[in-house]
Amino acid sequence: GMAWIELFADSMQMQNSLILFLNVFVDWVYFTLDLKELGEKMTHQLAVLFPLMGSVVVLICFTGRSGENLDRMQTLIRLWMFGVQSTWIWHSLRCVREAQQEKEEAKS
Repeated sequence: GMAWIELFADSMQMQNSLILFLNVFVDWVYFTLDLKELGEKMTHQLAVLFPLMGSVVVLICFTGRSGENLDRMQTLIRLWMFGVQSTWIWHSLRCVREAQQEKEEAKS
């Protein structure tokens, strides 16, 4: 079976992958879409969100050091991480659409 340290390593690897993906997303918003103000706002949001998310993940991992219910904890961690991130992504995409509309209206 899985040891708690494997759960921790897997969780940190998932978080690092999410950080990489979302940094590319923010760079796309900032540079490609030229929405610099929104890109900076998103960067600040992620600077708060990732430490918060990581802290919760670490707490969950370290409560499972006995080795019991690690599969349940892994599911809980994944639901937490993807729930938080999917909510942020949905919100950010909505903000991108609104910022693009405002930018188009300003050109008109």
